Amino acid sequence: MVQKIGLCKGRHEIREVQDYIFSQDVNPLDVKGLEETALEIVSKIEADELHIYVTGLTVALIASLNACKKLNKKVVLYHFDRTSGEYYPQEVL
Repeated sequence: MVQKIGLCKGRHEIREVQDYIFSQDVNPLDVKGLEETALEIVSKIEADELHIYVTGLTVALIASLNACKKLNKKVVLYHFDRTSGEYYPQEVL
């Protein structure tokens, strides 16, 4: 089962997703807090594969990847292509 999810709500409009790992403001200096939040959200997702639509904020992305690794979730990242206006995948190994 696959779940599509955005990284940070409000940074970019993403028509492919309804839910976000970080739905409120993110403090990029609070690495531990970001990881705790990501772990809490990702642990509630029943899917074994997450398609994460990247919205910037590298520290939030790393926190999410760490949470997925701890929970043995497969991850595919989706990045925005400004030329086509579409997202393209990148599998995380």
